[in-house]
Amino acid sequence: MIVIRVLQSFKESPGEKFAEALKVGKLFMLNDVTLMENRKVKSIHAGQFLQSLCNDLNARMSNAAAAESQFLQDIDILDPSKWPHSPSIRHGKT
Repeated sequence: MIVIRVLQSFKESPGEKFAEALKVGKLFMLNDVTLMENRKVKSIHAGQFLQSLCNDLNARMSNAAAAESQFLQDIDILDPSKWPHSPSIRHGKT
């Protein structure tokens, strides 16, 4: 899927806004406002975050494909060409 490929590309080269955020983080200055460090806030590794995001999206896509396949099998019963020609009175009971 293209969204996953785009996210993976950000691992190799950060986007414009992320590059700007890295610059702000080094200078501790944003629009003439001095920023202060907060030791309670932990920074995350961007590459690991993006890889985890891609892994989760891939897993969801795999699960979605399996669910779609099961759904198509389930609605197959609605196809009249697959109905018995002379069903018993109890047809479909099981």
